[in-house]
Amino acid sequence: VGDVAIWDNRATQHYAVNDYGDQHRVVRRATVDGDVPVGVDGRRSITHVKAAKPAAKAA
Repeated sequence: VGDVAIWDNRATQHYAVNDYGDQHRVVRRATVDGDVPVGVDGRRSITHVKAAKPAAKAA
């Protein structure tokens, strides 16, 4: 009833297989502050997160 997988992304490549049918799939990412991950080709990791729009100020 729920699996948890934890791995070191500095040395792991992941590809999700679309074999879960109509089941709801939840994926969470946590990043530890510290060393910047570097790929095997020497490129530094970058974040692909869209910034949230600021909330409108109340009058």
